[in-house]
Amino acid sequence: MRLTLEELRQGVLALASHTGWSLVDILALPTREFLFWIDGLPRDGE
Repeated sequence: MRLTLEELRQGVLALASHTGWSLVDILALPTREFLFWIDGLPRDGE
């Protein structure tokens, strides 16, 4: 999975909004785990 900088930013914001996790917590996630979590977030229209 390749993300643009904007997609990465949106993923971090969506994950923080959906989970309530802090930026520090999200940035501490291993890459594989971060991708797992953002892949599981609801998409627009779902």
